[in-house]
Amino acid sequence: MIDQLAPIAKEFITVTPDNPRAMNAAELAELLLESKLPAVACASVAEGIALAISHAGKSGVVCALGSLYLLGDVRSALGVK
Repeated sequence: MIDQLAPIAKEFITVTPDNPRAMNAAELAELLLESKLPAVACASVAEGIALAISHAGKSGVVCALGSLYLLGDVRSALGVK
């Protein structure tokens, strides 16, 4: 999935969902950086969503990828029930 998004993504913002099987955000960001892709790790999903929206600006797009666990956290961060 990253290979498909890399050509069009300005930045990857990584987060660690509240799931014991989730990959650590810092580890994922480091892998992306090693592949020469711009990445930053955030301490929480809410922080990552806020940063992504801020960096996207009014005309940008934010794409959240991950598990259904992450989707729940994203919805909460956006205030969606």
